[in-house]
Amino acid sequence: MIRVLLLVVGLAACGHSPAAAVLHLSGTTMGTTWNAVVVGAPENSDAQALIQAAVDEVDRLMSTYRDDSEISLFNRAPAGPFHGFTDPSLEVIAAAIEIHALSAGAFDPTIGPLVRLWGFGPQRPGALPSDAEIRAATAHVGAQELSVGAEGSVDKGDPAMELDFSAIAKGYGVDRACNALLRAGCQRFLVEVGGEVRVAGLSATAQAWRIGIDLPKPGLLEQRELSSVLHMEVGAVATSGDYRNFREEGGQRYSHVIDPRSGRPVQHPLASATVIADDCMHADALATALMVLGPAAGLALIEGLEGVEASLLVHADGGFLEQRSSGYARYLPPTQEAEGSAPQAQD
Repeated sequence: MIRVLLLVVGLAACGHSPAAAVLHLSGTTMGTTWNAVVVGAPENSDAQALIQAAVDEVDRLMSTYRDDSEISLFNRAPAGPFHGFTDPSLEVIAAAIEIHALSAGAFDPTIGPLVRLWGFGPQRPGALPSDAEIRAATAHVGAQELSVGAEGSVDKGDPAMELDFSAIAKGYGVDRACNALLRAGCQRFLVEVGGEVRVAGLSATAQAWRIGIDLPKPGLLEQRELSSVLHMEVGAVATSGDYRNFREEGGQRYSHVIDPRSGRPVQHPLASATVIADDCMHADALATALMVLGPAAGLALIEGLEGVEASLLVHADGGFLEQRSSGYARYLPPTQEAEGSAPQAQD
């Protein structure tokens, strides 16, 4: 699923510091783009190659659009222990199981049968599924049935179980790229993959990085509007929403965000969820979990997690009402800090 929901402010506008060279890098991966700003990279670090290799490895291992990926091989495998996962995939599986438990099943990496049924996967969408088809597909969804063995095998108790990492892989790719930069001695950078962002150190202007959050209006691709701008020196940001990827049938819009418990696209008024966390993998997955849970249950989940904050934009009276977790405001400049729980935009 395409979740290009964050606009990185200043990628082309960060001036060169007299003390440190600034690299503006970009590429493609996972069916989307990546962008990075690296300040003061050590000589011969080749940040472009490091980032590209890191994100391409994640795509090679975890893409459902590749028949030879580890996840595709698992999805085609019969029931029983599967030994084809390397450490990166096992790391994502462990995190996905963790967030599945934290969210009471709202986030589920085994959602593959439902993604395919509703036409949001590699296959072209067909007719809307019937109630019987939804029940049949939902019967094969449930991360509680995943069992990871001591030697890295993953037990596939249900032969029809299908993993889908679309709601966590981009964030993990950001983390892999950032870790590659850190190992190369880079200490100040911003990395963005498909809208998911992680930063470290100060920007090229010796200030916090500025990360713009899209206003969740359909069709705003080239001329985006921002709901807010975060100021961050360290950490990750991810956003999930109902407005970039959807299908329309019979005058009704069906979001790509599917509730794995009901088997159906979500219907509540939450338009987008932005999550700030230490790493992008968790921010990515939690943003999707919030979109499934809705505003009240979503904020309750975040308030119970240490070091995680969130902002939810809810459809209200032709515009959007923002609801924030208790610590979110510290990432906002003073002019935005006082605007919480106020309408952010009106049509």
